[in-house]
Amino acid sequence: MKPRAWERIDDYTVEQYLLFERGAGRGAADEAVAAVNAPPGNFLPMDRRTPALRWQHLVQYAVNHAVNDFYALPRTARDAKAVHRLLEARWSNRAYLFGMKQRYVTVKSETANRLSRFLAGGAENDEPILSFERVSTPVPELRKELAMLYHLVFASKEGSPSIVRKFIVDDREELREAIVHMAVAVSMNAFGQLPQRIEICSVMSGRRHVYRTDEGSLARALDYIRLIGTCMAGSYTEGRLNCIAH
Repeated sequence: MKPRAWERIDDYTVEQYLLFERGAGRGAADEAVAAVNAPPGNFLPMDRRTPALRWQHLVQYAVNHAVNDFYALPRTARDAKAVHRLLEARWSNRAYLFGMKQRYVTVKSETANRLSRFLAGGAENDEPILSFERVSTPVPELRKELAMLYHLVFASKEGSPSIVRKFIVDDREELREAIVHMAVAVSMNAFGQLPQRIEICSVMSGRRHVYRTDEGSLARALDYIRLIGTCMAGSYTEGRLNCIAH
């Protein structure tokens, strides 16, 4: 049992920090990203008055819902048309956050097309063993609790968690690195084993990045989380970042 004093680090706070919050201080941005990354059934309302809300949050919110809705369909109904329909149902009408109407239209079209390629047909119609489930676990080596929203987890032939698949908007290396390390640390402590591979799909670039784990993955993940935790704490308390290069 973990001590009550152990700090909790959520994957979405790390992602928000890397994308938007370096040196800016914690505040309304945490509320916006928490709304985006709550599991289905627990999605929080996103207030248009929240100054930290960005168009990337709206896209991620729609993608999260569409992916979850897609796998709720019967296998025979999972096709590209279904992806477009489901994304349309979840897409925000807050075009003002995109800056220009053309960007709003373009991002919507590109997101639908790329998400369709990621989801429709082939192995993507395998049944996940986890779908949009937030998993939290104590990590004794860090004396922290880690939590991660698993978008999709697929099993190996033996039935154990094998493939972790995440969907992101911005295709940035530092974001992908954080996701991989969080997935490794949470999976090992929650499930007792590493995933064989971690797939990160970006709806902006259309690229699927595949990372395979090895015997050094856990040590690298723990080192990374120690460092990013220190950086986040320093940035939020001092208003600047000292220990990770921009």
